[in-house]
Amino acid sequence: MLDHHGFAAGKRHPLQQAAGAAVATLPPGHRRIVVHGSPYFFYDGAFYRPQASGYVVVAPPVGAVIEVVPAGCVPVKRGTATYHYCAGAFYSTAPGGFVVVEPPIGVTVDELPIGCEDIDELDGVEHYSCSGVLYRPVVRGSETVYITVKP
Repeated sequence: MLDHHGFAAGKRHPLQQAAGAAVATLPPGHRRIVVHGSPYFFYDGAFYRPQASGYVVVAPPVGAVIEVVPAGCVPVKRGTATYHYCAGAFYSTAPGGFVVVEPPIGVTVDELPIGCEDIDELDGVEHYSCSGVLYRPVVRGSETVYITVKP
């Protein structure tokens, strides 16, 4: 069950909101952002789009610029580039703050975002599909990590 801001019961952090959750009103203090000509609203790590009967929680849109990365983001490196990863989204530094970017190939993350699907093996290795991004699990020591790979 979701409350009026799209949070699952007992969950109060925006990164725990379910994409697709419908909300009647936006949280107080939200900010309007236009990305590629489309309106979005942002509050505390969550993005919303208007719909006929209120708003819907959506994945962070590529190209959105926010002033500060959401709480809970962790830095991940790819070569000399540092990204901030949270709940399946990658942010890179940009004028005015941080911009949502396409998932960089070859980045290692400690956990998969919510809602990933286990897909058939590719080249003999299982993969996970998460909002169009493929992750390959790799065991490092006693931990399983996930590497973004080309679809």
